[in-house]
Amino acid sequence: RALATNLEHSGDDDPQVAKNYNDIGLLLMDQDRLQEAQMMFEKALEIMEHTSGHFNATLTSTILHNQAHINIKEGNYDQALNLYENVLEIALEKYGEMHPQTATVYYNMAGLYRVQGMLEDATAM
Repeated sequence: RALATNLEHSGDDDPQVAKNYNDIGLLLMDQDRLQEAQMMFEKALEIMEHTSGHFNATLTSTILHNQAHINIKEGNYDQALNLYENVLEIALEKYGEMHPQTATVYYNMAGLYRVQGMLEDATAM
């Protein structure tokens, strides 16, 4: 209902609509409906790219992180790493090196390296 209301009120190029798609994607991901979740995240990211882009760094980063999480679940580690690198770029630009948001991205990247058995790379994070 929230998505329908926001679409009717704000149109399909509004960050709130992107957030709704992201939230639906999370629900689908929790149900292991990964392809459907990925479609919701793609819609959300498309809206963010057309509207506020990196302006709303938190939402954009969250969507990219969620896409990375799906790729990890599917074993697409290279794609997940590319997404995390995009999240890191946003975090560094918005928050700088010594910020908790940036540290979280490094932590997530280290976890991805660990899953792949790349312990030296994980330790470097």
